[in-house]
Amino acid sequence: MAAADKQSAASRKYSREEIVKRELRLYEAPAYNMENYTDGVYLTYNEFINNTPSVKSFKPLFEANWAKIYAVNQDSSKTLIPAPWGMCYNGQLYLYAQRNLIPFSRDGRAFLFRQYLHTEDRNKSVAIASAAKAGLIGLAAPNPMYSQDIMSVTDIPHIEGILPEATTIDPFSGKLMF
Repeated sequence: MAAADKQSAASRKYSREEIVKRELRLYEAPAYNMENYTDGVYLTYNEFINNTPSVKSFKPLFEANWAKIYAVNQDSSKTLIPAPWGMCYNGQLYLYAQRNLIPFSRDGRAFLFRQYLHTEDRNKSVAIASAAKAGLIGLAAPNPMYSQDIMSVTDIPHIEGILPEATTIDPFSGKLMF
């Protein structure tokens, strides 16, 4: 205890403000401080956090039960992007995981997957779908481009076998977490 007491006297003391500022520095990134994101494909999580997509001309497709994103070249040919991190398409953010595109949006300091709707939003969706089936309004089919399946956590290796549902993105790694 005497050694610990001497060590604490010799080590630098940090104010509460310094500690909070150091811990919150990640949230100063552009992705946490904007409402509109640049349309394009983010090849890495770092590109997303900085809102700097490296592919700006692209086309997302859903083929053979697999979401695919193609870069559109200057000669109008397409090149498959094998493992993008995600994309912003028509202002909507998507994470590419497990061969699916998962829609998500920012809510404060978190990015939440949109298939987890609030009860009132879920009820509105059910009502619209019911009206469409009854022929009262136009077809309200879900967008086949993205998955409405539940995704599993990928961020914590020792619990992957348990397969908890992912609800957000890890702010440090960009992987799926809950």
